Order: sequence, then C-alpha cells, then structure tokens
Amino acid sequence: MRYDVLKNYIFNLQKQYKELLIKLLPNLRLQNAYSSLDEINIFWYSNMDAVKMYLHYVISNNDSYVFTASTFMDIGDNEHYPFLLLGKMHILDDPLSKYSVVLAKEVPGNFNNRLKEQIVLIATDNIRILEECDNKILVLPLRLLSQSNEHMPLYLEGEKAFISLFKGIKDIKDYFLKCNTWNDILKYVRDDIGNIIIFTENDDITKPFVQRFQNAVHELEYMFEENSTDAHKFFILVYGYIQQSVDVLMSCVEYNCIPYLRNMVSFNYFMLLSDSFKELPIIPDVRYKCCIAHLIYRLYNKEKFECLSVNTFYQAALKLNFQGMLFDSLAQAKVSAENFSPNKIAPSIEMCFEKLYDTISSR
Repeated sequence: MRYDVLKNYIFNLQKQYKELLIKLLPNLRLQNAYSSLDEINIFWYSNMDAVKMYLHYVISNNDSYVFTASTFMDIGDNEHYPFLLLGKMHILDDPLSKYSVVLAKEVPGNFNNRLKEQIVLIATDNIRILEECDNKILVLPLRLLSQSNEHMPLYLEGEKAFISLFKGIKDIKDYFLKCNTWNDILKYVRDDIGNIIIFTENDDITKPFVQRFQNAVHELEYMFEENSTDAHKFFILVYGYIQQSVDVLMSCVEYNCIPYLRNMVSFNYFMLLSDSFKELPIIPDVRYKCCIAHLIYRLYNKEKFECLSVNTFYQAALKLNFQGMLFDSLAQAKVSAENFSPNKIAPSIEMCFEKLYDTISSR
C-alpha cells in the first residue's frame, strides 16, 4: 500500500472512530459500558492490519512520540500543547479497548464505578482530540496492538522485576505464601525499597515507608476489595505499574517510538524497568528522550499559553525549531543518551521555554 493511500486510510479511520464514539457516548453515560467497549474492540480489530502497517512503516520511521500510561489527555486543559513540542508524529495510546478486559474481571464495586466514569471522560476527550487537533494527534490503541512474538519475552520481566524487590522470595506464588501482613513484607523486602518504590503522584519519599504505604492505601481505597491483606494491597499498588511499564516498553520497542509519560509514578517505574534492557539498541535513546519529554511536561507553564489556539502554538514551536534548539543545547552541555539526568536536562528545557515564551509574546 502506497504511503499516501495508507495515510488517507488512517485519517479516514480517525473520522470513523470519532463517529463511533459519538454514537456510543449516550450508552457510556448510562454506564452501559460492556457492549460499547465490545464495539470499540471490533472496530480496532477489524482494522488491525492497516493500523499495524501504519505503525510499522510510518510511525516507526518518523520521530514519533506516544502519549501513554494515562487514562485521558484532558484537551480541555490544553494538556496536548507540551506533548506536541517533541517529534514529528504524535499518537494518543487509546486505552478504551483494554478497559473491556478490566471490566470483565471481578473488581471491587467502587473501582468498577470509577472505571465507568473514567470511560466516559476518555471517550469525551477522544472526541475532542479527533475534532480539534486536525490529525496532529492520532488516536490509536498502540498497546493493544503490540503483540509481536519477537518481544513477548518482555512480558515475563514484570514478575521478575516485582520479585527483585524482595529477598528470599522466588516468585509471585511464593510472595503470597510468605506475605500477608505489613510485617511480613518488611521481613522480605529489600533494605533500599524506600528509594525505589513510588506509590502515588503525591508520595513523599521523605516520610517513613510504612506511612507512605498507608497514605497510598487511603488515597486509592476504591481499588481494593474489602478485607484485602496488606500483601495484596502492596501487590496491586506496585505490580500494576510494573506491568504497565512492560506494556509501554514492548510497544515502544516494536514501533520505535518514545513514550510521553506524564505521571510521575509511571515514569519512575518505566525508567527502572527499562534500565534492565540497555542491551537492546533502541533503549538508551528511548530512555533519554522519555526523560526529556517528562521534564517538558513538568516544567511547562500552561498559563503562558492558555489564550493560544493549538495551531498558533504548534506553528510557533515549529518556527522556533524548539526541538532542534533543545537537542543542540543539550549536546553543547555534553548531555546525551549515555550521560543524562533530570538535573542535567532541565536547564536546557527552561532556556528553550523562555525562547518560546518570547517568540509568542512578540507576535
């Protein structure tokens, strides 16, 4: 299939998906999510071959970034602006297909209700992205489609990563045999665990580890079944993010793209997990650019751009060559994929933001 034919097919698919979501939204608002999510799954699976071809031959060769490991983007708060500052191609990793799998499982009632509320927010946000972003951001189920047998062994690393947090535990079954209470966890957990684990976005690592765990359990109470043990709660809090990171890593390796990870916890676990795969040629560059993208989100001052249209913002960044200027600045500071840290990257990002503010304010 020729490139222009494939591109037009995908753009048309975006229109079809928008129309499907608009049709399904009333049902989703009534919390009749199961049948609607099935329709979404059928839509993507029926177009899987073309979408995979586009991901392999276009996305993987065009400096692409994927907004992933988040429930929704929040276009109403202009969260798409900093995402557009890096890369030539931009994908929103649509989670709606995977939500059908989650809802099919037995989950606590409160969690089930929260999920259904999130599904409505995601669908509404997706519709706005498809309507307002003029194909600058494509909505595709990236992680749903990253199922290459070549990279399936990465999935086994999730359990290994979780078990690596302990001493004297050989697998997850052994973890649940030996751990029930918080004291059981402390008996086996590594001494440096407090420096490795982040439970929530608001986690304060200066506080005692047990207090941080209790705060997280209180904040995310809806995720747990009644009478869950501390061991089960710890597993839910930690293993979920580890497996999410495996998912993200696998899709980024398969489609040669960079994850834009807004959430601090997701970013932390992705960087920890990907550190074990530096022998893969793509990983050092993915880690470096992922860190840059995360810091762009952290350092971005949305108030300075709130009156701009997305097209005005996008064109200003292109005119300034924001990405080129940023990587030139990092190179001059001798920061690279082999030698980087957030503290080394931040000054170059802040300098480029000042240039962008000046460019826009002088219009």
